[in-house]
Amino acid sequence: MLLILNNLTLYARMAGQSLAYFGSGRWRRTSHQPGRVCQVPADFFGLCVANAPDPASDDYVIARLNNLGLRHVRLDFTYTDREAYTERFLDRLLAEGFRVCLHLVQPREEARVMLRQPEAAERWRAFVGEMLDQYGRRMELIEIGATCNRRKWSGHSPAAFLAAWQIAWEEAHGRNLSIAGPNVTDFEPVYNAGWLGCLRRLRMAPSAHTDNLFVERCTEPEAFDHKIAGKSLAGLLRFNLVRKAQLLSDIGAWAGVPTLICAHVSWSLRRIARALEDVEEKQADYLARYLCLAAASGALTRVYWGPLIGQREGLIDDGTAEYPEIPNVTYYEQARGEMKNYRLRPAFRAFETVSRLLRSATFQRRLPTGPGLEILEFGLNADDGSGKEKQTPNHAKRVASIQFIPLRAGHPTPNAQFLHAVWTTDGRGAGADECYPPELLAQAEVYSRDGERLPKAPRMFCESPVYLLWPSDVRPPALDVPESGVPPSPKGLWRAGRRPAFAQGAMAGRPSSVVRRPITGIRFAHRPGWKFDVIRLEAGQTGFDGVYLAEAEETLVDIQALIDMLGQGNSEVSDQRSAVSNSAEETGSPKSAYAPRSTLQTQRILRAARNTVWSVSAPWDSESRIVIKAFARRGALRRLLDCGKPDKALRSWNNAQELIRRGLSTPTPLACLLPARHAAASYYICEMFANTWSARDIFNAFRAGATEFKGHSAGAWYAALALFLQKLHTRGVYFRDLSAGNLLARESSAGEPELALIDTARARFFPGSLGLRLRLCDLMRICHPLHWAGRNVFMEQYLAHSGRRFHWWLKIPFLYYDTKHWLKNRWKKARRK
Repeated sequence: MLLILNNLTLYARMAGQSLAYFGSGRWRRTSHQPGRVCQVPADFFGLCVANAPDPASDDYVIARLNNLGLRHVRLDFTYTDREAYTERFLDRLLAEGFRVCLHLVQPREEARVMLRQPEAAERWRAFVGEMLDQYGRRMELIEIGATCNRRKWSGHSPAAFLAAWQIAWEEAHGRNLSIAGPNVTDFEPVYNAGWLGCLRRLRMAPSAHTDNLFVERCTEPEAFDHKIAGKSLAGLLRFNLVRKAQLLSDIGAWAGVPTLICAHVSWSLRRIARALEDVEEKQADYLARYLCLAAASGALTRVYWGPLIGQREGLIDDGTAEYPEIPNVTYYEQARGEMKNYRLRPAFRAFETVSRLLRSATFQRRLPTGPGLEILEFGLNADDGSGKEKQTPNHAKRVASIQFIPLRAGHPTPNAQFLHAVWTTDGRGAGADECYPPELLAQAEVYSRDGERLPKAPRMFCESPVYLLWPSDVRPPALDVPESGVPPSPKGLWRAGRRPAFAQGAMAGRPSSVVRRPITGIRFAHRPGWKFDVIRLEAGQTGFDGVYLAEAEETLVDIQALIDMLGQGNSEVSDQRSAVSNSAEETGSPKSAYAPRSTLQTQRILRAARNTVWSVSAPWDSESRIVIKAFARRGALRRLLDCGKPDKALRSWNNAQELIRRGLSTPTPLACLLPARHAAASYYICEMFANTWSARDIFNAFRAGATEFKGHSAGAWYAALALFLQKLHTRGVYFRDLSAGNLLARESSAGEPELALIDTARARFFPGSLGLRLRLCDLMRICHPLHWAGRNVFMEQYLAHSGRRFHWWLKIPFLYYDTKHWLKNRWKKARRK
């Protein structure tokens, strides 16, 4: 007989169970960092799969699973899948020897009428009974519950879900089978404690506790969740992925269900695209980092990543723009699209790499590092629990060039190896020689996130994980830096003081006992083919500290020649040439002899005011031109007022890097050089954005009556500018100095307008989209040279992207800025008289 409770009564019982758990104080034992040694199960990694009506899709999915070396899959199954292509695929999976978690899903329409129509309950009972009779003994797991805390997706009210669970439990118990559940989605531990506590009291507890442990709302897997109690308390509560997993595991243990399974997790490309540009690369980074942390947490028994094939979250792009009405996390119905359009995303290779390296590994420790740097140590064992020896990616063929080598090909590893998974949080970097002694790095096998064998360790670790493997007789030493608990907030990452912390490590001639911290105060846009390096000065040495782009695709930046060019006639620079030469040798950058002034190309002064800006031929390529901006030294009063602010050259570098990270064009930053003493100028160097006009040129032309500019109509220019600025503000950039002269335009190779921002030192960055006030602060500046008829058209196009209209009251900031500018000009004229 069904136990029917109304929703209010059930909510009260769940709240009581949640209070009982959290009131016990057990949750305080959890930690935001992995601690104890733990074994990663051989079956830790799984995938959520589905097929399509075409029988060939079965072959495709199974082939991809074999490529990944996975034997554990999760398949969603509902009423209409009986005797259809999904059941055909289920039989195929079982015949191929896969271990299947069968997720039985009640249709949403049936769930909504579960309590009102007894026939719906009987149909659910019949469906569950038939599936258990036919497949129950052949399944690894039977899961009940489909995002039970999302009524809009599943159709279940709390009372309806309890009825559905009771029916499934009775059917399974009568056949001496067990079920897993309740499939809470996201991190909402009140539901986990409430449901597990109630089911325990009713003696209907699941055999395994399932939860869809998403953390993508935090942007990064390591970040503390600000959605729980606000940004101000995020650093105090410290709920990141590791602590969330440990808390959910402890809730299960409290309720008598110690096994925790993450039933579905993914990283949506659409969510990443809200702030960043290279969405597929970032998806792969986050996947690898998530799985490394999940394996190290010691709380999860298995993680099912999914879906395998999908438009937003799939490891394989289905080639469509479709997204199902019911999200895949609730019911992954089918693989959409046509197989000829399927494409492996970078996340596919990242998943393959991390799953092959970490299965059956033993997590040893999280090495203590500074905030923003993660180093996890695993011991690799030959036996993966399946009777086969564990294999590494490189033994099949040792090559110096970078290429993908299947991780399951080759000879077995020794009985034990040490592996370090190393990465930084987004936009940061850590020098490899600051993390490990050079002699230790030389003994390591190095693999990229995607399983490529690298000839040597990268000069700088970044947000894309790198795997370092050592033989069993070489164990990396413990680090000697006290562990820091709180990662930096997004606001403080690149505003941490006037000068960055250029650590003095192995490169600077210090002993091999080095400081393992990320480079603080400097931002990096890590793109394929880009390699960064820093310039460090010994104590008491004069010259420049700095950071530069050592390699950009095929171009090698000769930083020594650039410093020589800037330092002609400056005796300080000669003191540091030897240090820069050593850096150039290690990074492969070419060295250049001292370039006399007579050999330099004619310089072109672009601005000679408070700061000097000029363009010159690049010392490493006479056909390329670079732009150098020299910031005058700050006086004592300005240094006092700017206390805590980075140097303007460093701000220009950081902000340009952050613009690139967010997919906004700016001339490629090449170097930032900071003097060792306050009396000297600092320099910011970037590539020249050639053959350009400014937005001021465009607006002046239209104000003068022109109907087109450089072959494009006024409407086309307004549309391009509106789209660019909408993207700028949606991705959280408040430029603050968005004058029409700081927005450049040129024609792309496709004949379309291409826009770029310059003079980036004043920009500020936020984690989310800007509000209307800050947007108007930028827009009133750039629109100043534009006549009102053009403003109306431009602003209507800009605001249309966010569903707004250019109402009369939105014109007030523009009138204010025009008036302010007019009064300023009158004041200047009066002073001249």
